Amino acid sequence: MRHPAVCVQVATVLLAASVSALATEVGSEGLLAEARDLRRGGELDAAARILVEAADGNTGPDSAVPAEVYRSIGEIRLQQGRARDALRRFEQALAAAPGQGVLRFQAGLACRALADERSASEHFAEAVRLGFRPAAAIMHLAASYLRSGQASAGLNAARQFLDMEPRSHQSLLQVGRPLFDHFFYEDALRAFRAALANEPGSFEARMLAALSSHQLGRHEDTVNLLRGLMPSASTAESEALLASALAASGRAEESDRLFHELIRDDPASPHAYINLAFSLLDRGLADQAE
Repeated sequence: MRHPAVCVQVATVLLAASVSALATEVGSEGLLAEARDLRRGGELDAAARILVEAADGNTGPDSAVPAEVYRSIGEIRLQQGRARDALRRFEQALAAAPGQGVLRFQAGLACRALADERSASEHFAEAVRLGFRPAAAIMHLAASYLRSGQASAGLNAARQFLDMEPRSHQSLLQVGRPLFDHFFYEDALRAFRAALANEPGSFEARMLAALSSHQLGRHEDTVNLLRGLMPSASTAESEALLASALAASGRAEESDRLFHELIRDDPASPHAYINLAFSLLDRGLADQAE
């Protein structure tokens, strides 16, 4: 009887031989088609195994592996959450086809998944330079610039993205959030309002638009945005912002009533007390604020 380890070795050799034979018979296009079918069926491991064996087992004198094989492996690895391996495969694809902007873009996505925003921005910038300029590329370029502290370049890319009038709610939020974090409130508001226009029921887009308006001193706009929330969607945070905006717009009675309702509903939370105190101080009522 064969030892189990021997059986595993034999099976591995047979698998490699069968993949090699398949590669010889159908070529890279056939392998890619087979892998695509497996991916559509959710068999990511099987799809990757076919392509990896063909790529890594091809070591002869004429062993050039098409960039598309490496790219497909990278896409699968990224889909599986294996970003580091995905990046390695995209880099192999780039070595075989350095002029393909889409490969730069995908390498940038892998870098973002690894939280390496600086490297991601370099890949996205090169992708755009090479002519790969869909809205998604400009969005990721803007976000990675901003997330890596390259504020001026990020602002320019974000404005370019917003000028494309994108309709993706999530993409607009991805650009709007770092704009807000960098105090680019006007541009952030533009992104959040566009997100809200595309998905009117989005609490996050409405809340972020209201916060941006409040930071810009547009308190009536803040009130109108928050009044647009369904009662069931309101939170303590949104109600506190509404009360602050009411106070800032001169509607002190409404503001005080709302703050007191928040204190009654959650007496242990300090936020309503603090915001009410600031509101009273702004009105010169220091004795009540104490």
